[in-house]
Amino acid sequence: MASRGWGERRKKEEEEEEEEEEQEEQEQEEEEEQEEVEDRGLGETSPEEADAEEEDEEVFEVTIGDSVYYTTNETNGEIYECTIDGDVGDVVGNYENGSPKFT
Repeated sequence: MASRGWGERRKKEEEEEEEEEEQEEQEQEEEEEQEEVEDRGLGETSPEEADAEEEDEEVFEVTIGDSVYYTTNETNGEIYECTIDGDVGDVVGNYENGSPKFT
């Protein structure tokens, strides 16, 4: 009878391991689904994430008058202020058919 008890314990341990593996797989699938939603832009975006997305947009430096700005496109792009630190600041205008328009 002692061997039967050991076999039952081993079987129970195997079942618990299988349940843990299934739970881990389910959690991983849920994480992947969430990532897919975020990649498609269907998830909610926090203001911090929105700022990070804007920062990912490629900009280059332009001089308008005597001031330095950043823009995404000199034909029809947004114009950003250049901060004291030389970073990209807030949107201050945009180009319309190559002409800068400030808001």
